[in-house]
Amino acid sequence: MLTVNVYDDNLLKYDYDLHQYVLNADAASKYLGRDIYAEYQSQQIANAELINQSNQVYAFLYSRIAVGAERQVEYLIATGGKYRDAMFKALLGQCQYALESRGTDVPLQHGVLLSKGVVIPQEALRGSVQVSLATEQALSKSGLLYCGAYKFTVPNSVYRVGY
Repeated sequence: MLTVNVYDDNLLKYDYDLHQYVLNADAASKYLGRDIYAEYQSQQIANAELINQSNQVYAFLYSRIAVGAERQVEYLIATGGKYRDAMFKALLGQCQYALESRGTDVPLQHGVLLSKGVVIPQEALRGSVQVSLATEQALSKSGLLYCGAYKFTVPNSVYRVGY
């Protein structure tokens, strides 16, 4: 069994309540060349937006893997290494996407036009887009979007212990 290696650094911080990594605001500013606090008008709003982006990435990830594999994938990410690196790239890609789209995130487009009494299926509106292309590529390249059955289990005695 792999060893849990969850830690905070200048790139990511781990949210123990959500059991997921969140992009560090300073890393977003450094790697995107934009003052993230100025973009979102305050530190509090920026941090909330980074948590929201993390939620989007993890929700996308868990929606694309095999049913019942969430526990194993969460554990793999908690072991660090290439999976932690992939999460950094995925979260950075999602942050860049959110900043560039200026609040018109494609996943938020619901396809309901109340003024016209029309409902457009999300797939017709945006295809399969739920996260940025950079985010999807980072997750795919690392193997985190593997859709098969994992050959290991995460026992209850280990699950979410230290992460």
